[in-house]
Amino acid sequence: MNAHLQRKTRLRREWLLTIAIAIGLLAALVFGDFTRPMGNVLYDHYMRWHGFRASEDIIIVAIDDSSLTELGGWPLQRSQYTKLLQSLDNDRFRPKAIGFDLLFVDPTEDDAALAEQMVRQKTVIPLEFKLPEKAGQDLSPHFPVASMAQAASMGHINLAFDADGVIRGLNTNELRWPSLALALHAQGDPRFQINAAESSYRRFRMVDPRVGFTMVSFSDAINFNFTRSLFKDKYVLVGVTSPSLGDRYPTLYSGNNNASTPGVAILASVLNASLDDALIQESPV
Repeated sequence: MNAHLQRKTRLRREWLLTIAIAIGLLAALVFGDFTRPMGNVLYDHYMRWHGFRASEDIIIVAIDDSSLTELGGWPLQRSQYTKLLQSLDNDRFRPKAIGFDLLFVDPTEDDAALAEQMVRQKTVIPLEFKLPEKAGQDLSPHFPVASMAQAASMGHINLAFDADGVIRGLNTNELRWPSLALALHAQGDPRFQINAAESSYRRFRMVDPRVGFTMVSFSDAINFNFTRSLFKDKYVLVGVTSPSLGDRYPTLYSGNNNASTPGVAILASVLNASLDDALIQESPV
């Protein structure tokens, strides 16, 4: 009997030791963040397999190679953006809101006319953040030229890179400034509220750029080489897609498509997720 009890006691100790080691290893993997790289791989495969439908309410006006060739190269004259907004200043064509993924930080002689047109639309433009000159200093906002800063709403276009250099999420606010995509959503839908005091990281589902959003070349848009009613009650994002301008970043589709993703397409995917109330909050460790 004693031998039987001793055997049971030994087995119990072995099981307890095995459980303690397993829990310790699991805790080390989780709290040491060793599982994140594999988790990101599985996440990317799942997202590509599952896919995410692009909203028909989003249109990208693309500053592509053909636009640069036709309109005189980069940077485009701001009068070209004025022309785009003027063409949509009609209730038959007016979008819900228009966002520019372009920085307007240097003054030009065309700024007053562009600002006047921005007032006539629900427009969102980006501000940038200057890197600190000394260690320990915070980022500081750098605003667009005054006339446009007063004419439009503003949002940040900072990108949030994961440890492996891939973009899967965003910071909803930076220094109390909302993401430009969320600010655009708020401009088009008064029911959508942004908590400026809450700064949080959210993942979003990327839309495959190969089968993504409705896209109109900028030169076609200002020359009316399409039906302008396409823009009626849509969210419009104006941004660069020409590879030569370098506004491209690694996303979960980059390796799949052998090409990085234009920044304006990333913003469109954030807006798409926001419209579907599908921004993803990571589980706390």
